[in-house]
Formats: sequence, C-alpha cells, structure tokens
Amino acid sequence: MTASDYAPFEFTDDEGNLKGIDIEILEAIAEEAGFKIDYKIMPSSGLQALESNQADGMIAAMGITMKEKRPLISQTFILK
Repeated sequence: MTASDYAPFEFTDDEGNLKGIDIEILEAIAEEAGFKIDYKIMPSSGLQALESNQADGMIAAMGITMKEKRPLISQTFILK
C-alpha cells in the first residue's frame, strides 16, 4: 500500500507507473526476500487500512504526530 502523490518518495509517472524512492526501496527488498508486490494506492488513511487488515504492509512518506504514533510503524529514515 502506498500513496501516489508525494514525489520524490512515491508518485505516478506519465504512463501511470508507480515511481519514487519508496517504490525502489520496496522493490529491492522484495527481490532480495523473494516476495511479490501487489500495490494498492490508498489515501492518507493507510494506517487504518493496516489495522483493519485491508493491507499487509505500507511504504509511504508521512508525517507522524505523537497522537498517531503506533507500535506498528517501523524505523523511519530521513533523506537530507
């Protein structure tokens, strides 16, 4: 699950393909670990989709407030 409107992290190109830093990271992980990715583009309610089992995972750039911080969120990374 990802967003499609937050370049350079995740976005759709002119042909409608998902592109971006997060997509490249996830595809490298999937290749190394040997699993297939079935992308679902979701709105900003991605965390709720994870909690309600509508998705198995999520990769997206997002801001997190202390109220929203949940244990299911992995270590974040920051690009400078």
